[in-house]
Amino acid sequence: MTWEELVEYLNDEINWDEPNAQEFQKVERALSELARTPDQVAERVYGITHDRKLFRDYMPHMECPRPCMDKFILHMDPDDRFRIRLHRFKPQIQNRGAQPTIHSHRWAYSTVVLNGGYTEYLYNVEAEDMNTMTAKLVVTEKHDLRKGDTNSLMPQLPHRTVNESDSETCATLFVRGKSLYKTNTVYDPETYKFRVLHGMNDQLKLEIPAADAAYSSCPSEAAATELARMLVFDETLRGRVALAVTEEGRAVHVAAEADVGDLRLRARRR
Repeated sequence: MTWEELVEYLNDEINWDEPNAQEFQKVERALSELARTPDQVAERVYGITHDRKLFRDYMPHMECPRPCMDKFILHMDPDDRFRIRLHRFKPQIQNRGAQPTIHSHRWAYSTVVLNGGYTEYLYNVEAEDMNTMTAKLVVTEKHDLRKGDTNSLMPQLPHRTVNESDSETCATLFVRGKSLYKTNTVYDPETYKFRVLHGMNDQLKLEIPAADAAYSSCPSEAAATELARMLVFDETLRGRVALAVTEEGRAVHVAAEADVGDLRLRARRR
């Protein structure tokens, strides 16, 4: 399956308005097929970082760097029915002791592991106290996912995803569906205190007076560098990839060299 065929399949064959397990099993199968040719993902990353307009359009929706997991947009449906992302779960040595939250989503998703692995914990909310904003959560399932494994989750179900490796990065290709709810909930894994959050745009407008300015000032150079790192998520994917990003007249060149588990990344301004 090519990248274009994946996007066409998701566009034409999936009912994003009424997500269910059967529909997202179809998404899993498509992701699994694309994952057999990881160079398709690398070529998509290369195309985004060489397209100034597309890169700038996607930048506000990327979340990098983050303590535990970085997110990079690879495709956004024009009607926002679905998005395709590249996720990087950082190993314990890189997250400086930060712990992933327990959280729900406003949308359903499917994912395939490209490299490494992570553990998912599913929770049931047995009680919530709106006065103290605390909840009682119980683990109901645990899934250990490794390279080639797929997984899906329906909206509003609390879960927690953890890369428990000390040194191995986990990369996944991730498809999220249409937002079907206005809010999602985030729980602290130690205290079980929770917050109800809106979508990113609405949340920023609630919390930051200068939301528009803050939301559009993403560090393009850092994101380009991290995207270059993400290209080496499979030991069979090697060679040299040059990424050029132009941001307000400023050019950034990132050269990534990979060879059988050995990655040397260097960035310099032209």
